[in-house]
Amino acid sequence: MTFLRFNRLYVIESLEAHEVPTGTILFNYLQPVVEAADFELPMGLYMCQDAHGFRNIAAEVLANSLDGHLPWIHIECHGSDDGLIFANGSEIGWPELCDLLRPINQACGFQLFVALACCYGGGIVGGIDTGNGAPCLDLTGPSDEIDPGELLGHFRDFYRELIATTDIGPALRSWKSRSLSNGQMATVTAEVWWRGLMSRYLGTHASRAGVAATARRQRKILAEEGKVESVGALKRKFIRRLPDVVDARFEAYFMIDEVPANARRFENAHAEVRAEVQANLKR
Repeated sequence: MTFLRFNRLYVIESLEAHEVPTGTILFNYLQPVVEAADFELPMGLYMCQDAHGFRNIAAEVLANSLDGHLPWIHIECHGSDDGLIFANGSEIGWPELCDLLRPINQACGFQLFVALACCYGGGIVGGIDTGNGAPCLDLTGPSDEIDPGELLGHFRDFYRELIATTDIGPALRSWKSRSLSNGQMATVTAEVWWRGLMSRYLGTHASRAGVAATARRQRKILAEEGKVESVGALKRKFIRRLPDVVDARFEAYFMIDEVPANARRFENAHAEVRAEVQANLKR
């Protein structure tokens, strides 16, 4: 079982006046659910019209997190392949959203869960860089365009199960009992992102062909600087450095300096990626 630590639910809504206020409906639905479960969960409904307002809300959540709140963030707005779209048409791209969430995730000890109730919410994965800290521990969002009412029903079931058990496992299984008419719900953990992104990186750079291509690029750069070094020597240097590259990305992505316990918490993922380096080089 995967129990999450959270003690605040933030529902953020940015929809036009003529649209169904799904964030407000969800918030009102959850209040009696929390009371019936005898589960203390302070909740806040935050309304914003534009990207600037969202940034201000994120700053408030960060300040609260630094004071001890363990937030769960639920965002109701429109979305695209590129990021969030707010009521007035302003946007925040996935990379910036990751930048806004990252310090919150750090402040709450790498425990942040984010639910994106918007079209293409799963696209946030495109804004993640293993050279920077992960934006959250876990995220759920649709892969495609969605029907707002349909998604609202899904989230009602999800949160009802989560509040009853505080266990993410049964809550996530509630998704499987119902299907979206278009696309699917993507629920991804920081650990899965790490493995996937590093696997793609290593597939490009740590294969024999990738090492050779990297060495040739480095040799060209050095030649432009008036320095001469053989491709073979550069390949050997790059291979020796690969484990250090993996370690550095692991430490940055899992915020080891800020959250030292993550070294043990995610050690299996770290070991698997280091082993993949060796496997790729033998191909």
